Amino acid sequence: MKEYVYRFVDGTKSVVAVEDKLFAFLKDMDKAEKYGNRKETRRHVSLDELRKHGIDVPVFDEHTFGELFANLPNEELFKSVKNLAAEQKELLQKVFYERKRLKEIAREQKVTPQLISWQLRTTLEQLGTKR
Repeated sequence: MKEYVYRFVDGTKSVVAVEDKLFAFLKDMDKAEKYGNRKETRRHVSLDELRKHGIDVPVFDEHTFGELFANLPNEELFKSVKNLAAEQKELLQKVFYERKRLKEIAREQKVTPQLISWQLRTTLEQLGTKR
């Protein structure tokens, strides 16, 4: 027999003596719940869990064309875009014109989202913007 500590939602605890087999099962269930709440998280805090508690967390996955290029004159921007490689122009088109998410573009190209993010960052640096 082992002692299992059951934690209630309100923060109170209760210690219960259970058989070894049941103890192992309960511990596995605790782990599954703990790691299940980490699905689609940002820094290991479930966004869904936060929203359930009335906390709306802004997620900045979207790039805004106007914010990035507001200080760049149109002529300079057009000249800079002309000098980009075809793949870079295509990426800018997908992100800013078609409003596709980086994960979606990565899935289409069968690469990681990190690679697409890196390509976008280097393209924007070439255009003279800071993100």
